[in-house]
Amino acid sequence: MPEVYLNLNQCQACQNRCCERYPGAAYPEDVAPVLREGDLLAAVEAAIRTGKWCLDSWEGDPLEGGTLGECYFLRPAIKGHQGEVFHPSWGGDECCFLSSTGCELLPALRPRECRLLEPKIGGLGKCRAHYKPKRGSALAWRPYQEILRTVRETLEDKS
Repeated sequence: MPEVYLNLNQCQACQNRCCERYPGAAYPEDVAPVLREGDLLAAVEAAIRTGKWCLDSWEGDPLEGGTLGECYFLRPAIKGHQGEVFHPSWGGDECCFLSSTGCELLPALRPRECRLLEPKIGGLGKCRAHYKPKRGSALAWRPYQEILRTVRETLEDKS
């Protein structure tokens, strides 16, 4: 499977409507190419400190038979909620990286879920997601829950 399905011309033609409805989530490898705990913790904390990234969560455990009460993952902040450490969303919210000219991030720096969205002619509702929205990102971050909890506690204590 390709790592990038972006077609900027098609996204622009549909006026980036997907980005107006929910930011695509990042996966651990988007944040820290070397997944050593100290590196990942520092990378997630640095991203959230910019105010443009936050933690969201899957309610319950995304792993069938799992025992987590919630599972954190990282995604871009919602416009109007920049700077929040934790902001759960169920959609209908605009990504903070969306500008009048499209995404502020270079394609290679966009979250995995943004790179794996295949635009289709006809716009919203016709694009194909090559991932499992929200649940897929929660599953990818599941092994790192202690790190994400630590980041949340540390940054919320400082605010």
